[in-house]
Amino acid sequence: MSSTFENNPTEQAAGKTTSSHLILVYAHKITRTYLRKYRNKGSGDKTQEIIKRLDEALEKNDLEKATGLFDESVREHVSTNERLEYIQNFHSQFEDLINGSRIIIDIGGGLYPLTFPFENAMNLNQYIWIDSDAKSYEILERFQKLYKKNMPSSKNSHQIKSQLNIPEIILYNESFEQRKWNEYFSNEPDLVLMLKLVPVIWRQQRNLIEKLASIPGKALLVTANKESMTKKENVAKKENTILMKFIELTGRNITRKIDTQNEFGYLLS
Repeated sequence: MSSTFENNPTEQAAGKTTSSHLILVYAHKITRTYLRKYRNKGSGDKTQEIIKRLDEALEKNDLEKATGLFDESVREHVSTNERLEYIQNFHSQFEDLINGSRIIIDIGGGLYPLTFPFENAMNLNQYIWIDSDAKSYEILERFQKLYKKNMPSSKNSHQIKSQLNIPEIILYNESFEQRKWNEYFSNEPDLVLMLKLVPVIWRQQRNLIEKLASIPGKALLVTANKESMTKKENVAKKENTILMKFIELTGRNITRKIDTQNEFGYLLS
């Protein structure tokens, strides 16, 4: 299943910002302020409850309530929530690629798109998300719905999008094994994101590792946890061993190391 939404920021090319543009930039601003206050207050899986409340907010087109619920959904997503405290540091280490990429592929990213700094991705045309997690997809589907309700309906909306280079976001709620890579994109991606993904696939679906390593892309970003999510023990050495084996399979070179307090990885080309 795939779904597409386009972010349309203005009523006029140089005019007033619409609510759809606020949705585009809210996540990065939220992670600088509101989310940080709540990073340790997750209380289990409330996704279905959040989805129900999101549907109510969307029915009323309540932008403020909906954005707050997107925030809450990020805090309930363990892997994404772990990165929040260090999100600015994380993005700063590959901001040149965020700014310069036209096509970004996010494999197994969960709710990471809700924290991606789209407002800094000045050249981005497509953000393609591939993940079999149905709950993350349901949240992102609501994100899409809110966009559609707030898109300008004028005849020149496509021209506005083109002038301001507003990216198209494409969602595939499936395992990447379902299709050939060229069925997900027609042009080579500038950046492929595999955030905390490789160790999971290596342990649970080793048969898919070769396909994952063969993905086309000018640059790959692979990361892993420094601590286990359950026992809070240091696993960096074990995870790094897996990343190194994977990098060898790709035949790529390490061009940069990414490092935050609880996550590390490598940029490959």
